[in-house]
Amino acid sequence: MIVLDDTSDLLLITQGDHAHLAAEILSLCRIPELLEHPRRRQLLAATREHDNGWRESDAAPLLDPRTGWPHSFLTLPGEARREIWRRACARFRDTDPYIAALVTQHALEVHRERKDRDQGWADWFDETGTAMSEHLEAAGYDPETLEADYPWLRLADLCSLAACGTAPDAFEHHGYTGQATDRVLRLDPLPLAGSTSFSVACRRVPRRAYASATDLTVAMASARWDRLTVRVTGARG
Repeated sequence: MIVLDDTSDLLLITQGDHAHLAAEILSLCRIPELLEHPRRRQLLAATREHDNGWRESDAAPLLDPRTGWPHSFLTLPGEARREIWRRACARFRDTDPYIAALVTQHALEVHRERKDRDQGWADWFDETGTAMSEHLEAAGYDPETLEADYPWLRLADLCSLAACGTAPDAFEHHGYTGQATDRVLRLDPLPLAGSTSFSVACRRVPRRAYASATDLTVAMASARWDRLTVRVTGARG
């Protein structure tokens, strides 16, 4: 869950909706190496599904006892987070193991600083690394192929997170720099045909401390749905 403070409301964006935005952005990149990419279908599918393990968590989010707000993707505790990524890494194992490999690579990438944090994370890295090898073997690709493809997924992920308002600092990745202000993402160079507006679904719930997960669930069930408009443009757009 992405949780944004919007004065009188909390804006809740599911990880799935964020990932769909990432895939939309990547699908509109007008550069030959993506338009003619031999694994374009799988790369776009993996980008769209890279946070698939959050579906269950976003449907019934845990409450952060420090704030009384739903846990965001940044604050969720370790064991719950590891279970989410176990689901995500396994979801496409049987239907398309290369998509599973790309999602697994993402799991390893975004958690690499946690590797030596405690035994729980050390065990998770061992298990996830084994899963990665199995996915690649089943897909018939080598690690070099994955290493070349994954940066596109990560770039799209960073673009979407920034556009949604969760990454105020500038980022640099895979030859691109970006920074978002007021839901306008400025990318340099701009890989799209021109400045493009996107929309992402969100729910608005009252900005208050929730007494329990049940209290939050009731508020979410009656929440007003909205759409945030985000814009991707060039560095001077």
